[in-house]
Amino acid sequence: ADSNAAALDKALEALQAFLEKASGTAAGRIAGTCSSNIVAKGLGARPSTAAKGVDCLMALLEVEQADKVTGALVEGYGNKVPKVVVGALDATLQLIRAFGGRVMPAQQILKAMPPLFESKDAKARDKAKEIVAELARWMGPELIRASLFEKMRDAQKEDVEKLLQEAPAGRPKPERLTRKAAANAAEATDAGDEGSGAGVAVTTAGASAAAAEEPEKVDSYEFAEPKDIIPQLTKEFWSALESAKWSERKAALTTLKELASYPKLANGDYADVNREIKKITTKDSNVQVVAEAINCTANIAKGLRKDYKGPAMSLCSVLLEKFKDKSSVVNKAAGEALDAMARYSFTLADVAEDVAAALAHQNPKVKEYSLNWLTGCVMRETKAGVLKLQPLVVPAAVKCTDEGAPSIREAAFNFLVQAVLKAGSLTAMGKGLAKMDEAKRKKLEEMVQEAAKARSRPGAAAATAPSVARQASRNASRPASVSGQRMTAMMGWAIIVGKVH
Repeated sequence: ADSNAAALDKALEALQAFLEKASGTAAGRIAGTCSSNIVAKGLGARPSTAAKGVDCLMALLEVEQADKVTGALVEGYGNKVPKVVVGALDATLQLIRAFGGRVMPAQQILKAMPPLFESKDAKARDKAKEIVAELARWMGPELIRASLFEKMRDAQKEDVEKLLQEAPAGRPKPERLTRKAAANAAEATDAGDEGSGAGVAVTTAGASAAAAEEPEKVDSYEFAEPKDIIPQLTKEFWSALESAKWSERKAALTTLKELASYPKLANGDYADVNREIKKITTKDSNVQVVAEAINCTANIAKGLRKDYKGPAMSLCSVLLEKFKDKSSVVNKAAGEALDAMARYSFTLADVAEDVAAALAHQNPKVKEYSLNWLTGCVMRETKAGVLKLQPLVVPAAVKCTDEGAPSIREAAFNFLVQAVLKAGSLTAMGKGLAKMDEAKRKKLEEMVQEAAKARSRPGAAAATAPSVARQASRNASRPASVSGQRMTAMMGWAIIVGKVH
């Protein structure tokens, strides 16, 4: 932590050279002290020195030292020197943009932001807002709102909300990788090259299905800390559920829905909640109340994920039955809840019996809406998961192609097309399609071919960043030992560490 600018520059250069060759263990021994000294003395210095400091922090992140780097940066937010605070915030922003919210501990950084919104330094306030907007790209705006907005003034909320609205959709890609991630990416690339050269035949349907995968979306669940909402359900809440007034019942359910909208829920005792929701869904006479109860199950499924598997499976048949309801509000809520459950809590194979029963239902709406829901689910399912639908679900869908209503026949064919695309070929679905007559089978084959052509676009498959692949090869080839000819230069990092070991 030398005050001499030239010496500090040389020390940072030496540290950078060391980190390019050092093992993770060697870097770990000095990461904490180096990070703290870089933040305190380097980031508030002249621009060229600050840039070298950021480069060193980047290098530390590459060797898996994100926790120590982040700890030093967060400590820097409280520095008495305004230039250091702004420098620490700017470095944080650059590191998040480069490595993403998974490598950088997003929650730790987010928790440190509220005091900075009240900073007397306008530059610090602006940088804090930029960091929040960048974190929103990785964590999702819902988690940002849930974690921060209650601690912010209205004017600040408006500024941040504007930044959240301007953030590009979809999950961002990291610009740089840690060494481990780079090595894994290099291995995956090599495996892909070997596979492509092996002459393995791939069906058009299978290839197009792979090329047509949806872009990955931001999932706030990955970054949120679990929140226990059960203690927040007061006696008034439970009393309101039994109220004779539908508006009071709906208001209580809205409270539950809003509590359950937090991205990640702690797995607690939901037995009473599940029982009341199921009772209201099946027995309440008011469609607004029923729809709100169903909306609660959707949010709970999103927040609990696999921990909600049992209750979700028990509700599946109830929600499929709700497709026959005359109210479009209830139909819509049931579809969204089933979609959330299939996405997060159970697989289609888990509820195959309920689904097959819905496809054989006497009510045409139940058949059509169930098929439409299945079609969306199958597009997200794995090949193995789709193949498990052959014993019960696929034959039931095949029967629906004989229905008198054109909308049901169309929905059945659409589902079967997506199932075949995911399975890879008609042959792979042979058991499920065994009872389909020749004319319908030919029609299905034509529809699959048309869908495959429509979905296969040259270059659509993972044009993942070539720069990341190049870095994967470069980082994976770095030796763990330190080159002897650089040893003298590397002694300069003792200035940063504070003493020579």
